[in-house]
Amino acid sequence: MEERFQQPPDWQWGEMTERGGMKLRTGSLVRHEKPVANLVIGPGMREFTQSYFETISDFSNRGYNVYFINWMGQGGSESILPGRFHRIAKIFGFDRDAKNLLEFAETKVPDNAPKVYLGHSTGGLIGLLAIVRSPKTFAATVLLAPFLGYFNKNARFLEATLKYLPFTRHALEHYIPGGQNWMKRGAPSSTMQPGDYSADRVRMLLRDEWAEANPDLQVGDLTLGGFHEACRAIASLHKKGVPEKITTPLMMVSAGKELIVSTAAIFNMASRIPDAIHTHIPEARHETCMETDQIRNTVINNADGFFRSRLG
Repeated sequence: MEERFQQPPDWQWGEMTERGGMKLRTGSLVRHEKPVANLVIGPGMREFTQSYFETISDFSNRGYNVYFINWMGQGGSESILPGRFHRIAKIFGFDRDAKNLLEFAETKVPDNAPKVYLGHSTGGLIGLLAIVRSPKTFAATVLLAPFLGYFNKNARFLEATLKYLPFTRHALEHYIPGGQNWMKRGAPSSTMQPGDYSADRVRMLLRDEWAEANPDLQVGDLTLGGFHEACRAIASLHKKGVPEKITTPLMMVSAGKELIVSTAAIFNMASRIPDAIHTHIPEARHETCMETDQIRNTVINNADGFFRSRLG
């Protein structure tokens, strides 16, 4: 693995026990006495710290101190459903992740500089839930391809129907139709190919490389419970009056070659938030921080510029 993708020399692993008793794996790269800001990063579903080391170093080199939180059930954090292959359960709702994000920012990130947030995909959904709950915790937020709806038509059908059906706790702990344990991208039974996430031939395989080396990072698909709670969380944000009341400075980034989340939902949400800026990158795929140098440099430059413009 190239040096740029490896753990930075000054990286510090940490842990936070959230209010429900689950231990979350965290980490930080603190190199600056007077940082531009303290940046909190929230990953997407099934993602983990290690796949973000390059991005963490990039923001550190720009003057930020960087803090990372792994959601329950991924990245080495404890899972509600323990076992060889973690499943994304979220039986207690994505709002619990939002509360954990706020707790992390308020108790583990120092107040020596403004706090800003960068969230990708599900980390974008959780970030939005957090700023609705607590508008002042972050001075600014950037959401990359936020999960505000599904791209796949079959997933959209499930989104429209399953959320209304009653399920037992036992059923909620099982995979959604077609869901399965962790596998490499492009595996014979996988519906997605590495190039669906990124056009960069090295970065598109980075998550698999880390997960193969460390089975604790291997996470399966959503359970019915997780899917049900995702639909509820998304619906809560799209309710009339909710986006219109968001006051935290916000930038959303959408990808023109998106195959995971709904770009239309991002356009809609951005148009309803009074102080939101929306940047659409036609050539980008879902994992914008794992994209080609040209695309990811655009994303990081835009995020850095937006943060600085809102910090005064």
